Amino acid sequence: MSENIVTAALDNPFEGHPEIVKAWHKCKALMKRTGRGLRLIAFVPQSREQQCTYHSALADLARDCLLAGERRDEWTWKRSTLCAFYEATRRDPDFVDEWEAIEPVLIPRLDGDGFNLELLKSRCLSHGLAGAYLAFLHATGDQRGVTWSPTSLGRQPEGQPA
Repeated sequence: MSENIVTAALDNPFEGHPEIVKAWHKCKALMKRTGRGLRLIAFVPQSREQQCTYHSALADLARDCLLAGERRDEWTWKRSTLCAFYEATRRDPDFVDEWEAIEPVLIPRLDGDGFNLELLKSRCLSHGLAGAYLAFLHATGDQRGVTWSPTSLGRQPEGQPA
């Protein structure tokens, strides 16, 4: 984690005060060290259900679709779709602040033809971004004729407890 990033996890409203105080002390030290102000962004983290659903959708994409004319694994689909999702939403007014907080980095490719997106992990997505990413995956798969598994649609398989 960067020395210029201060985080605090507030899991419930009744015990948040001590975490806010700790974060404020870190913010104050950072402001003194840098001589600059801060921008605070709060967001609700993605749910475990969202993570499971988009990982299932990535498995379905890998199973049913070609990427650049070849079968690719889930990890490659994840990297490719995260990059495309970032490009599609980075200027969206609903997500600009969240993308700035995540600080993805575009690195020029060695051949000079385009960029690689680095330092973007799906676990950093907020609840809202994760929901939009899942909708993006479904739209991508629908255009390519994916047959979605129940878990990719956010449903439990038959016989599984809810």
